[in-house]
Amino acid sequence: MKRGRTIAATVAVAFAVAGIAAGCGSSSSSSSSSSGGGGSGGNSLGLITPGTMVVGSDIPYPPFEQGSPPDYTGFDIDLIDAIAKKLGVTTQIQDTSFATIFSDQQAGKFDVVASSTTILPSREKKVAFSKPYFDANQSLMVQKGSPIKSTKDLTSSSTIAAQEGTTGQDYAEKHTPATVQKYSGIGTAFNALQAGQVDGVINDFAVSAFAQKKYPQLQVVQTIPTGEKYGFAMQKTNTKLQTAVNGALTSLISDGTYEKIFKKWFSGNPPKAYQPS
Repeated sequence: MKRGRTIAATVAVAFAVAGIAAGCGSSSSSSSSSSGGGGSGGNSLGLITPGTMVVGSDIPYPPFEQGSPPDYTGFDIDLIDAIAKKLGVTTQIQDTSFATIFSDQQAGKFDVVASSTTILPSREKKVAFSKPYFDANQSLMVQKGSPIKSTKDLTSSSTIAAQEGTTGQDYAEKHTPATVQKYSGIGTAFNALQAGQVDGVINDFAVSAFAQKKYPQLQVVQTIPTGEKYGFAMQKTNTKLQTAVNGALTSLISDGTYEKIFKKWFSGNPPKAYQPS
């Protein structure tokens, strides 16, 4: 995300535009909770509140995070809820800006960040990531009928929108000659493109493809392979939670729960690395 929120051809096929599941979310700054099993996750996991995993997430970013409290949902939300259940704790989702999500994490506001977050060396200096749980690409979205068909068509006169603090912004700034207009939320960037205020949006492919349901006059014209992988971010000092989250994630992949959640939100099967062995 976003954000790279940071694939291979297999994933590009799995996320074919026609196969992305429908839905959209609304913005909120409140929190929600989901029930989980009881008991093993208290102080042994070093949680801010024993028995509750406080999760920071930038909402909406459908299909990964969306909805209004107390009904947050999405791929990331379903997966972190499943991890919490494995650990015997509940989740409390806190909507927060992606631009400050890592500094908030460092300040101890969250146990985990679940926000379509690309694993990057620069971010690993601040937080510790779980093992990867999703492979991602960037993409270029434009208005239907636009002469821009790929980033090769962008010039110094072009203006590209991206969400602030994301790998989409990084890619646009480093690999295109366009002026980059930063927005606090990806929905605002899509709205700007729809209004003709910018020439395109560079953003995570799965999210932009999903957004075509809400913005039928916009279209993804290019998938940009970047090899990004999402991970759940945690405080570097909490090694017990890191180990527990990785163990739960491995178990969810092995028992088929991950695959079930993936198929709920996307067309086709997950990449082989996330399928039961």
